[in-house]
Amino acid sequence: MRLLIAIGLIAVGLMAMGAAESTGVNKPIPAKQWTEKAKVWTARSCVGEAGFDAVEECMAIAWVYATRANDTSRTYLWIVKRYSSAIKRHDEHDRPWIFELNADGEKPENWPPVLSWKRHRPMWSEILEGLDAWAKGDVPNPVPGANHYGSVVDARRALYVRKWTKLEAPGHFRNWFFDSKTKGKVVYQFRRN
Repeated sequence: MRLLIAIGLIAVGLMAMGAAESTGVNKPIPAKQWTEKAKVWTARSCVGEAGFDAVEECMAIAWVYATRANDTSRTYLWIVKRYSSAIKRHDEHDRPWIFELNADGEKPENWPPVLSWKRHRPMWSEILEGLDAWAKGDVPNPVPGANHYGSVVDARRALYVRKWTKLEAPGHFRNWFFDSKTKGKVVYQFRRN
């Protein structure tokens, strides 16, 4: 009996130690997939898809990538680089500086001269820090159930053709978030000019 009590106390102690390490709700992706490269590419995608000032939306975008990676046999980084149109390289990319954003926060070589890097650098750092907290499991999903996101341009196809369910996002997000696994009702009507 004493042995069972001792084992129980050890187990409780180990669980408490694990809880003290992180307050994480749950880790969105396996720790081995969260590399510096994965963080920077996710942050680049977030900036390209939602802007420098969209930290909460960035977390929602990262959750979509994680959901898609966990639903497939692909890695998280593979999903990020193939899903986000903002970080797909082509000859006429209108924001080539996006590929030069890095973890050190150095000013990109092709940064537009009309924009202040001094103003944007703290926002870039905030996105990187937020993503590290997200990877530890410390950031809950702001749009639970979302496995797709897109701009208003994507919404017509998502809602009317594919009949995906539009999910409500907190605050003002630039993108719309969808659950493609359930067929929902059309929430918005589009005007034709």
